[in-house]
Amino acid sequence: FLCGTMEVTADQRTAVLGGCTQKCLGGAVEVSGGLSSGGVGGTVVVTGGATSSTDSQGRGGNVEVRGGSSNAGEGGSVILLTGKSDDATSGALIMRTEDSGTAGASGSVIVETGKATGGAGGSMTLTVGEGDTGNGG
Repeated sequence: FLCGTMEVTADQRTAVLGGCTQKCLGGAVEVSGGLSSGGVGGTVVVTGGATSSTDSQGRGGNVEVRGGSSNAGEGGSVILLTGKSDDATSGALIMRTEDSGTAGASGSVIVETGKATGGAGGSMTLTVGEGDTGNGG
């Protein structure tokens, strides 16, 4: 295993995955659904906290997934990747806002790149995969 250009042993990597930290590798957190040998694998759900407030300013808690920051190198990425299938269709990536209540609008979908202070702004790419028996999706 490599940490930048420094070699890391399997034991060091295992220690970090278990929560141990060292100079090169921060402690990792991995949450996985359970394995199924014949049915559907376990789902992982992360939900922001609910509120029982009747105040119009009350709101449910956010769920934030962020890449790690860096002092000098590149910040960590956030990667959303659906499951693959060896024989069938890969999983769908669904990004949507929930329906509104009786006195509001549904939430917005905002996709944007960050501001660049020392180079070009980030690009945005939307690509539809090709189909081997017809047009892309």
